[in-house]
Amino acid sequence: MRKKSGALFVWGLGFIAIAGLALFVYFSPMFEREAPKVSIPQTIYWNLKSPLQIPISDNHSIGKYSVELNDGGKITPLAEATANGQKGVTLNLMYPKNGMTPSSKEPKIVVKVSDNSFWNFFMPNSTTIESKLICDTTPPTLSVVSSSYSISKGGSAVVVFEAKDAGLKEAYVKTASGKIFKAQPFVKNGFYVCVIGWGLKEQNFSASVAASDKAGNTASVQIPFYLKDVAYKQSRLELKDDFLNQKITELSSGMKGVQNAAGLDKFMYVNNTLRGENEKLIAEITSRIDDNVASSFFTEPFLPIKNASVVGSFGDFRSFYIGDKLVSESYHKGIDFASLKEASIVAPNKGVTVYAGNNGIYGNTVILYHGMGLFTLYSHCSSFAVKVGDVVERGKEIAKTGTSGLAFGDHLHYGVIAQGVEVRPVEWLDSNWIKLNVTEVLASARSIIASRQ
Repeated sequence: MRKKSGALFVWGLGFIAIAGLALFVYFSPMFEREAPKVSIPQTIYWNLKSPLQIPISDNHSIGKYSVELNDGGKITPLAEATANGQKGVTLNLMYPKNGMTPSSKEPKIVVKVSDNSFWNFFMPNSTTIESKLICDTTPPTLSVVSSSYSISKGGSAVVVFEAKDAGLKEAYVKTASGKIFKAQPFVKNGFYVCVIGWGLKEQNFSASVAASDKAGNTASVQIPFYLKDVAYKQSRLELKDDFLNQKITELSSGMKGVQNAAGLDKFMYVNNTLRGENEKLIAEITSRIDDNVASSFFTEPFLPIKNASVVGSFGDFRSFYIGDKLVSESYHKGIDFASLKEASIVAPNKGVTVYAGNNGIYGNTVILYHGMGLFTLYSHCSSFAVKVGDVVERGKEIAKTGTSGLAFGDHLHYGVIAQGVEVRPVEWLDSNWIKLNVTEVLASARSIIASRQ
């Protein structure tokens, strides 16, 4: 019995040891079973000038990696190294300076990565990825087809241009300040249209049509605008106690951190912090445009309210004082219309409702999208007649005027926005301006495009 018990004990210890070893192998990072990952597309476009970026990763640690160019059987090494146990690495590979452009019909980039695991009978997990390589060293071809003759400071313009490239990635308009206006496809493949704006705070303005392809090649051509300067009104406003203690207190009620602040501190918060947040939301909403071919265009003046008086102008630079002390500043980025109490506001042209809600100092606000990157904004409303997603025809009521937000009496704050840039509404109220800068520009572009067929 003792011999049998001893044997069982030995067998038991052996079983425990084997089970322990199995558990160690199963759970130990040294024996992890997941193969490394290589994040590259099935087809790689490369201009052979910019670095080729190849992200590689492993859930525990990367071991060795290599990257090579297979040009119809001719192998050119691009990288080979050890990652020193890192979990993730992005390889930035340059094409060999003395290397010839690939000559085969289907050159390939081959990436091989192994980890530091001993799972495969003390061999690492490994991954091999092959991607087709398209070498493209030619930038897109660009030309301005038609555009507005001029653009005013704070104003708008329209441009139609052509961008050609077999691997075109994006086409856009870029201004001297770095603002990007996304272009919308126009009429036929390769042509684009865009409404752009000259921001109030931009002193030196210029704009270029631009394009990039999938290989990273870029091109740009300047738009030949005649620039018109505009002198905007400057207003000095004295802050009164009744304003600080009534309207500002009402607007800031419920806002964390300012309920018990002094009237001036509340105003500073409302005019600086809250205004910034509200304008950021407007910019975000009005920077989203679709990729559909532009098919309908606005030809009528953008008048949103009838029989109203203008009581506030666009571009008015307002300085707020208490006595002789300057305490805050702001731009007025719309036109204020005053009419009857709770007057009807209508859609000035066909559009889609992209916002209908409260927005701080702007109060109850509606934003419509009219295509080609152009939006209109209606603030201080007392009520809404539309909701997000509604398509509205010209003349349909969308809201009523009111005093919501930072409003001094019942009125409409009306704004026109080109992809996040608030522009001069007075241009879009002028039928002759629309004719010269929209209707005729688009008609001319259509004619030129038709002649190129």
